[in-house]
Amino acid sequence: MDQVEELKQQDHLEQYIIVGDIGGTNFRLRLSREVLVQDKVQYYESIQELEFPVNKRQLKQVLIAHAGYQNGKFYGVGRDKGESVQHIQDHYETTNVRFLNDAEGMAQSIIAQEYLSSKNQGLFIQLKHQDTLEISNQHSKVKFLFSMGTGLGTAIVLPYPNGNPSRSFVNSSEGWASFCSVNELDERQQALGKYMFNKMKTKSSLIKLCKGQGIFLLHQFMKTQHPELDTTIEDAVKKALKAQAKATNKKEKVIINKQECITYAALNDLDPLCTKTIDFMIEIIAICIRKIALTTLPMGGIFIGGGVSNYLSSHIEKRQDIFWQHFLGEMNENSSQQQQQADMDAQSFPNLILRQIPIYVMRENPTLDGLEAMLLEEQKSD
Repeated sequence: MDQVEELKQQDHLEQYIIVGDIGGTNFRLRLSREVLVQDKVQYYESIQELEFPVNKRQLKQVLIAHAGYQNGKFYGVGRDKGESVQHIQDHYETTNVRFLNDAEGMAQSIIAQEYLSSKNQGLFIQLKHQDTLEISNQHSKVKFLFSMGTGLGTAIVLPYPNGNPSRSFVNSSEGWASFCSVNELDERQQALGKYMFNKMKTKSSLIKLCKGQGIFLLHQFMKTQHPELDTTIEDAVKKALKAQAKATNKKEKVIINKQECITYAALNDLDPLCTKTIDFMIEIIAICIRKIALTTLPMGGIFIGGGVSNYLSSHIEKRQDIFWQHFLGEMNENSSQQQQQADMDAQSFPNLILRQIPIYVMRENPTLDGLEAMLLEEQKSD
C-alpha cells in the first residue's frame, strides 16, 4: 500500500498543529490542511490566547484542526525549530506533537499530490508547451518542489532517500542551491552577478533572488539596465489604488511594501520597469528549476509554490513563453554567439527529458487572515 492510500484509509482522526508565519507558509497551510483534513475543523485558537511569549515575527497564529496521520502522531508545520516553536511544543507536552520544517512539511504534502489534486481540480495550473510530451508520470515517486516564499525552500521528494524510512525529502541545504550559479556566458546574468556581488559582497546563487526581497533587488538591477524607464513605483500604485477606491466607493489600504508594489504594478500593467523585473524573475526561476531538474530528474512532476509564486501564478501562466524558453534552454536572440552555441549543444537529450516532466504552478492561496476567516466560518456551521 502506498503512502497516498495510507493517508486515505486512516481509521481514526487526531489533532495536529500547524504553526504559521507570513510568506511561504500560506502554501504549507493550504496543502497540509487539504491533504490531511478529513472532517470539519474542531476548533480554532489564536496565538495571542496562548499562555507563553511568542516571537511575532516568526509566528503569526496557531491552527488546531481535526486531522490524522501515520502512527497516531500529531503533525505540525513550522518555519524553523527555534525557540518559538519549542514554546508551542512545551505547551502541548501532553500530546505527541511533531513539528516539521519548511522543506519536510511541504514535501509531505506533495507526496499526496495525486489525492490532493483529485479533490481540488483547480488547485494546480499545469504549464503546457507545444513540444511537451504527454506522458503520465503521476506515479513516479521523485517530485521536485520549488518554493519561492523563502527562496531556498526547495525540496526533492524521494522514496526514502539513503534507505531511511523516516525521511521522504532532501532539502536545499544539502546542496541543491549550488546548482543555480550565474551563467557566465549570458551577458545579462553576468552583469547581474557583478551587481549582486557589489550589493552582498559575496557570490550569490540565482536561487536567492526567487523570493520577495529578491524582487526588489532585481528591480534595482533592472534600473541599471533600463535607466530610461526609471519611475516611482509607489506613486504609480497609489494612483491606481486611489482610482480603484473612487470607482468602488471604498477606502483601499495603500501598499507600502516595495516588493508588493513592484508585483502589483507589473501584474496590473502600471509600470514597464516593474513588468520587466517580474519577467526577469520568471526567467531566473526557469533557469534554476532547469538546472536542478537535470540533476534530480523529478519525473513525478515539478511543483512551483510558495509566497511569491502564489501571487504570480496567473502571470507565470500568461508568460509561459519566457518560462519555457529558459527552462528548455532555447536560444535567445540577444545572447552572445558563444551562448547560442552552448544552447544548441544542450538541446538534444536533456531537453527530451525535460519535455516529459509535468510542471505545475499552485494557484493563489488564501493569506493567513483569509484562512483564519475560513476556519471560523466552518466552525460556525458546525
